[in-house]
Amino acid sequence: MMLSTPQITRRELQKIIDLLDSPAKEIIILKFFEGFTLQEIGTILNLNVNTVKTQYRALNELRQIPEKGGR
Repeated sequence: MMLSTPQITRRELQKIIDLLDSPAKEIIILKFFEGFTLQEIGTILNLNVNTVKTQYRALNELRQIPEKGGR
């Protein structure tokens, strides 16, 4: 059984991404919008891949942001 997820517009997604701090924002954009691997992101941002992996956990920040309409 597949669960449906709410659709958000590109503008809404950009607003959510804008809430992240700079390193987390860059990693999310490079990973999900540009398709780079974590190793490639490390090279691009001149960071150790383990640092990138740690920052990649920023994705959890997106999941914790209350849905539109709040609770």
